[in-house]
Parts: sequence; C-alpha cells; structure tokens
Amino acid sequence: KDAAFSKAMSGMLYSSGITVGGLGRSHPPRPVAFSYNTKAVAEGVQADLVRHKPVGAALLAAVLAVALRSSGRSRRTAALAGFASSEKKSKNETALMRKQALLRDPKRMTEEQQRILEGALLELFDKMKEPDVFKVREMMTKLSQTTEMPNTKMAGDWEFVWASREGCVDKLFGSGHTDDGWWLNLQEFLLRVQKVGSSCEAIEVIRRVGPYSDYNTSVKGQWAIEGKNRIQFVFNEAELDTGAPLTFRNKKKRLVVDCDVIYASKRLAALQSEDENGECDFYVLKRIKDMNKRKDEFIGVTRRKNLFN
Repeated sequence: KDAAFSKAMSGMLYSSGITVGGLGRSHPPRPVAFSYNTKAVAEGVQADLVRHKPVGAALLAAVLAVALRSSGRSRRTAALAGFASSEKKSKNETALMRKQALLRDPKRMTEEQQRILEGALLELFDKMKEPDVFKVREMMTKLSQTTEMPNTKMAGDWEFVWASREGCVDKLFGSGHTDDGWWLNLQEFLLRVQKVGSSCEAIEVIRRVGPYSDYNTSVKGQWAIEGKNRIQFVFNEAELDTGAPLTFRNKKKRLVVDCDVIYASKRLAALQSEDENGECDFYVLKRIKDMNKRKDEFIGVTRRKNLFN
C-alpha cells in the first residue's frame, strides 16, 4: 500500500515539475486534466498523508494547489470553448435567418443589393481621384438591372460627383458662361428637380484663375420624362449670383438637355448622354439635402459667416 501511494504521489509531482525522492531531478511540467472530483482527491490525499507524516504539510499544499488549479483551468477552458462555439453558432444562425428573410422578400433583397453596390461605388470615388471608367460603368450596369423606370425617381436635390470625361458636364449642362474666358472653370454642378410641378433649377459653381473667390450662376426651367429612361431639361432663364442676366451658349434663348436615367434611388443616380458623334458620357449624382446650402459651402459663404460670428 505504501509503495502504491508513493507511486501515485510521484506521478502527481512529476506532472507538476516537483523534485521527487530527493534525487535532485526535476521534470518539466506537463498538462494535467483532472477528470475526477477534486474534493475526493483532497480527502484521499489527506488521509494517506496522516499515515505518512514525513511527507509533510508543504507537499500536501503543493499537491492540492496543482489539483485545484488544473481543475479550475479545465472548467474555464471548457466554458470559454462552449461560449465561442455558441457565439459562432448564433452568428451563423442569424446570417441564415437573414438570408432566408431576403429570399422571401424580393423587394428587400433588391434594396440590399442596391445598398451594397452603391456603397462600393462611393468607396471607389473616395479611394481614387480618377477611378477606372470601365469599373464605374460595370457597377452602373449592375445597378441599372435593379430598378425600373428610374426617370420617375429623380425628384430632389443632386450633386454631380463623377463624370466619364473632363468637361463633359459643362458641355451638356453648362450655361456657356465659362466660354467667356480660359480663366473660368466649372468647379461644381448642382441640380434640383421639383417633385411638385415640373420646374427645375441648376447651380454652376465657377472658379476663376488667380486670387479670386468662387462665385455661382443659376439656370431655371422645366423638366419632363419620356418612356422608361428618358428625361429632358429645358432651361430658359440664367443669371449671375448678383442677379445680372446671362445669355446661353451660342446666344441661344434656352438650353435643352436630353439624357437617359440609368439608375436612381434614395442615395444615387446615374445618367448617360450621347453626342452628335455617337460618343456616350456617364455621370454619377449623389442626393443632397439642400442645394443652396451645399452651394454656400462650395463658394465659402458659410465659412465667411462663421469667421465673423
């Protein structure tokens, strides 16, 4: 019995790296997984140590510490593993339920697809100063497949954020004011399409070369739709921000803009135009809350007001 007890104690001490038998040899610790009841082990060890007093109270404390620490670690590990497993299972179940809900609701599924594509398109504009035209067109094509009659969804205030070629916005939508000199450039273009009635308005933010502040011109007119995609803007009034009247390009009395609405939603819109040579240009517009406030931000009116507050 003494030999069996010594052998069992030596096994425990070997697992914990304690020197055994006074031989001066110590063994590296190895993982111990106690599958038995810790209280029973403690009571058994204590009973045997009463009959083997030379082993000492210190050895009893060491054995009990190893048993308790290992048992606690095993329980914590099992608990954490169970928590991670249940959390992963919960996430998978949530994703599956969301996917099933989308499949049952085609309209919601389409909106989710639009949200993802719109986010990817806006992120592309943020990351790259001049994004790849073909990549943008590819996303616009995918967006166009998610909506019907987008020309009926153009009501609201819009900001042009991208165009396929430099100068194409001024060429199609511009009043012609920048034709007066090389030192004038169309910097920003804002568009308002009234939901009630058929009126429309656009603002050109003009930048002058040199130490001069930006200013704006505005054009007003009517808009109408035709078919599933076609939209037409007819501007017949133009003036500077001072109120002085302007004449349209080539001294025409009005400016007629014909284009196709490829896509329109609560966040973005995409337009396409074709010139007399059959070349197409593309435009991406972002919906804004207020065209006039956005104009003030561009030309610095808001900044100047805050300076004197």
